[in-house]
Amino acid sequence: MRKLVEFARLFIFSPGKAAEACGRPGAWMQGLRVGLLFIVIQVFVSSLNPLSFMDPTAPLAQAHNFGFWLTVGACEPLLMCLSIFFTVLLFEWMRTGWLPLKTAAATMWCAFLIGLTLVYARSGLNLSKAFFLALLCLWLLPTIAFSRRIAREQWLRMATFLLGLSVIQIICLILELAVVAPTRSTAAFYAVCLTTLLWMLGFFGAGMRQMTGTSSARSVLAFIFAMIVSSVFPILAYLLGLMPKEVLKVILFV
Repeated sequence: MRKLVEFARLFIFSPGKAAEACGRPGAWMQGLRVGLLFIVIQVFVSSLNPLSFMDPTAPLAQAHNFGFWLTVGACEPLLMCLSIFFTVLLFEWMRTGWLPLKTAAATMWCAFLIGLTLVYARSGLNLSKAFFLALLCLWLLPTIAFSRRIAREQWLRMATFLLGLSVIQIICLILELAVVAPTRSTAAFYAVCLTTLLWMLGFFGAGMRQMTGTSSARSVLAFIFAMIVSSVFPILAYLLGLMPKEVLKVILFV
């Protein structure tokens, strides 16, 4: 427990030391424990529905049984793995080469997925599921091929670092319960969201500069693109019948 606390503490104020710690023996397990702790806290906070005051008519989570929250908890690790996969992938893409070209390519890559999802989600266009999956594979196969170029050690160190970043999200969830929910303040909610985003972006940029020597600008761009792509996948899972609608509501709105 002491080692876990010391590891987690590095992800609050010391991005350089956190990056160094991710290369130590056993760091992967410490990162995994932090990530799992975040998922447990996130599901618990979601079950309390602390943001219901923002829009009482919104399709937020209502009273659900324990089995429902187990389903939500089972989805969260898969979404976290996807987020890590796309962050490492986009970081590797953005870290070298002419930055404007790499940024334009990443933008088109994200736009293709978003556009495909929007087209399939709209009613009346009659895009068949088989054709939709074929286009999705067209987007995904080169992505997987590119990912095979990344060394196993880099996957492991970056995954450990990204799992460690969950400490920041845990702190912000606590702030949500301690400040936002009691005050029922929309301004406080947006302040917490902005703090979380800027904190994670700055920490990731500084950490990757220490770990790989990559500029913070490239790292931050990779992180932003990864967040955009990762946010589409719950919607994709719902459209393909892999995620219940109520679970999607919790993941997107709570």
